[in-house]
Amino acid sequence: MHAWVILRDFYNRTTLHNRVEMTRRLHEFKMENVDDSRQLVVLISSLPTDYKLISSIVENSKDITLIEVKEKLLKEHERLQRKETTEKAFPVSSNGRRFKGGQGNGRKGNYLRKTNTGIKGNCFKCGQVGHYKRDCLKRSNGEEEVAVFAAGELQCEEWLIDSGATSHMTPHRSDLFEYKELKTGQQVSIADGKKLQVAGVGTVKLKGLDGRRIMMVDVMHIPGLDKRLLSVGKLAGRGTRVEFQSSSCIIWSAKRAIASGKKIGKAYFLDCEQEEARLVEYAGAESEWELWHARLGHPGRSGMDKTQRATSGMPAVKQGIEKLCSGCMKGKLTIDTFPSQSLTRTSRVLELVHTDVMGPMKTVSKGGARFVLTFVDDYSRFVAAYFMKHKSEVAARLSEFKALHENQWGKHLECIRSDNGTEFVNKKIAHICARNGIMHQRTVPYSPQQNGVAERMNRTITEKARSMLYSKGIDMQWWAEAVSTAVYLINRSTNSANSDVTPFEVGFKMKPSIEHLRVFGSQGYAHIDDAKRTKLEPKSYRCMFLGYAENTKGYRVFNLER
Repeated sequence: MHAWVILRDFYNRTTLHNRVEMTRRLHEFKMENVDDSRQLVVLISSLPTDYKLISSIVENSKDITLIEVKEKLLKEHERLQRKETTEKAFPVSSNGRRFKGGQGNGRKGNYLRKTNTGIKGNCFKCGQVGHYKRDCLKRSNGEEEVAVFAAGELQCEEWLIDSGATSHMTPHRSDLFEYKELKTGQQVSIADGKKLQVAGVGTVKLKGLDGRRIMMVDVMHIPGLDKRLLSVGKLAGRGTRVEFQSSSCIIWSAKRAIASGKKIGKAYFLDCEQEEARLVEYAGAESEWELWHARLGHPGRSGMDKTQRATSGMPAVKQGIEKLCSGCMKGKLTIDTFPSQSLTRTSRVLELVHTDVMGPMKTVSKGGARFVLTFVDDYSRFVAAYFMKHKSEVAARLSEFKALHENQWGKHLECIRSDNGTEFVNKKIAHICARNGIMHQRTVPYSPQQNGVAERMNRTITEKARSMLYSKGIDMQWWAEAVSTAVYLINRSTNSANSDVTPFEVGFKMKPSIEHLRVFGSQGYAHIDDAKRTKLEPKSYRCMFLGYAENTKGYRVFNLER
């Protein structure tokens, strides 16, 4: 006590000199730099309970940086916000579904099985009417095995993490990208001894904890299966491990946590976003035939069959019950007035090229075009389309077409056929023809039928473009993109002039692959290159598919988030 009095009297002096000295020392204080490791400890220790899973992942990670943790927290915050907007609690009654032991490819697994209803006798376990003992939800200790789930949980609950199933399985075709039908008769046994047919296999795309895409390959499509199953054994076979905890689980790839799961009842369910095939292109397609009908730009049944045989990458699809396509009904109801065949017989490419101009269009395209100039090779029926703001650009486009295709096909352009429009009958066109030895055939005035190949092709192009626009309800400002896509598809489809080969194959001497085709106007997400974003900016943006890039290997998309 005596020591305390001495210290108090010394340090608690109230003289002016003492106050000045203490004030000077206060103002001379300097802050110390806090390194990332200390900031990381403070950040993780102060997180709320909602971020418990992220805390666990970070604590078990080695060499993780503060920036990486911040990025994970932002992703988790966005995910939790999305979940809050859709979460609605509702009870699961005893007439719903419960867990029972099952088999996947002959091994035990967790499947969902319906309890029996309409049973008149009493249960031998709980005494209640309406179910058997084997389906009773009452535990031996008297606790009910029925919980209150949330809609937000059930959305991610669909993928059951099953340590018994030997393969990933889903009952939904719309889950699968790169789908391949199986005709081998492979079957899977389930709990009650029933065998289900494996219809096909494909790839499921998920979004991991850090926003990266996770690919689940060789996922079985099994119609009639009760639940989506994620096989722990299959994951382990690819070097991935699942770490189960009391209320959650973490899926690790090497030293990186790629996904998480949540425990509901006695089972664990995958808790991450899924990219659904129907989101990108499958919406509205009730069958594989309808999907390819939309991908190919709404051709007829015969045209689809011939195109499938003349290309690669397209599976053999059956139409099934014939239905009216709303896009075709709005885009194709016209009367055929032009001949489909040219009276001139050609024997090679560029021997005769038909040309015509469409427009002016009522709506200016997104790129400012109002006209479309088309060139149709008579022998192959290959089409080239050029978009123009003015008709005066025809001469320049003709020179461009001639130079490109003579170089690509190794043949000389001999003759062009057009109507008598001033865009074709002028000094510039005459000079190009005279200088290059090209014959220019012109139709009789007011007789467009004499240039029937070009007229009919223009109608085919506009029908396809219209059908694609109306099918997805797309604004008319995108008509040029629809026309460009229609031309791309026409060149990779068979026609009446060549029923066994496509125009592309006739011109370029190689069979085209159409495996990459997608439905025009579909919405999805496009990846943002690392060089074009910062660490914390999104890795993708929502976009609309607008066709194919001719000169690069990629798709044309429009950013819907601008």
